[in-house]
Amino acid sequence: MRQFLLDFYHDRTFSSTLMKIAIPIILQNLISSSLNMIDTIMIGRVGTVELAAVGVATQFFFFNIVALVGGCSGYCIFIAQYWGRQDIASIKKYLGIILLYALGVGLLFSLIGFFFAEKIILLFNDDPNVVRLGAVYIRTLAFGTLFSGLTYAFGFASRSIENAFLPMIASTIALVTNTFLNYVLIFGHFGAPALGVKGAALATLFARILEAAIILVYVYGKHTPLAVKPSDFDFHPAFLLQDWRTVLPVMLNELCWGLATIVYTAAYGRIDTDALASIQIANTVQNLFLIFGMGVSGATATMVGNTIGRGLTKRAETYAYRSILLCMVIGVLLTVVIIISAPLFIWFYNLDSAQVANDALLMIRILALSMPVKLVNITVIMGVLRAGGDVVFSLLFESCTMWFIGVPLAFIGALALKWPVYLVYALVIVEEVIKFVLCLWRSFSGKWMKILV
Repeated sequence: MRQFLLDFYHDRTFSSTLMKIAIPIILQNLISSSLNMIDTIMIGRVGTVELAAVGVATQFFFFNIVALVGGCSGYCIFIAQYWGRQDIASIKKYLGIILLYALGVGLLFSLIGFFFAEKIILLFNDDPNVVRLGAVYIRTLAFGTLFSGLTYAFGFASRSIENAFLPMIASTIALVTNTFLNYVLIFGHFGAPALGVKGAALATLFARILEAAIILVYVYGKHTPLAVKPSDFDFHPAFLLQDWRTVLPVMLNELCWGLATIVYTAAYGRIDTDALASIQIANTVQNLFLIFGMGVSGATATMVGNTIGRGLTKRAETYAYRSILLCMVIGVLLTVVIIISAPLFIWFYNLDSAQVANDALLMIRILALSMPVKLVNITVIMGVLRAGGDVVFSLLFESCTMWFIGVPLAFIGALALKWPVYLVYALVIVEEVIKFVLCLWRSFSGKWMKILV
């Protein structure tokens, strides 16, 4: 440990670049998770049914984000390596593909959400009130997916060229606005009507429009390398398809992971509505603390990708190993913090159900014990393996562990064993432990590094 800290301190290139990229991502996600937690608390104060309805409805938008992340992060592997070579023309060509993909995904999800809202909710829960309120949330927010597409396309590309501050600033402004509008529209303050669940959806829609507008104004107002024009695009079929061997596994990886996460929610929903409410609280707390893994993984992907692009493979390996060790250290510290602060999170929610409060508290404590494992898995999969182009192996082992271990365990616990939700939650973490072993094995094998540009 002492040697690790010394190496981290003395290698100023590594430490300064890591902090430059990771801190804005961590701050962005910290603000996002904190405000999302406030949103959840606000909805929870309206009622347990409303909390469950919004929790289920957000699974649809979560899957939209998963689809966006898959395509955007897949093509940004190339943007990061081309940035290492300062090839701006190629960066703009790839950004053109990302924009085409992101807007197409956004349009698809907006139409599905608008026309099939009730059927989406019924996949998770058949409580008539949950279905009615969840459908209102989805249908109100449906066309916000188009603006999410723009945000993710430019946000991922910006991080890949070492500018993580732009998406951070845009998200911060949008999320603060979202929280304020939630307060106004959910409860009916400042003369506005009390719209409840619909008010929460309207607030989020406006925030997404604002976030996309801020990014576009900056990118084109400042004439950044991402200020693409139609003439920069290359829509020739040969170009569009030439890198699908790399991009498609990343997309499938994200889709498999996202779909499995949604299926977990469906398993919890088969227990009862209280289980859905408690898992919503636990997931919100989890997202609050996984920001450190997202920050380190984002920085790792950019640094390792840029370094490979310059042909410095040994340095790229060193950066990868240091990032993994850093996540282990952070994970142990977070375990202690979460266990100590768990009752405080429950107190904030002021829940009207003692069962929901007890189950959520137990799940938060179980989550705390899994933090070192979760953080390392995020950094290896989204940082090291993707930056190195080792996307097929990542797809195979993550999809297999989730679908052949995690998902069956969730349904066995919920339906066959009829365990309470916190024990089912603990059972699913077995999949993360197995994934952790595979992540370390692949990382230290050195077989993950591939030069793609």
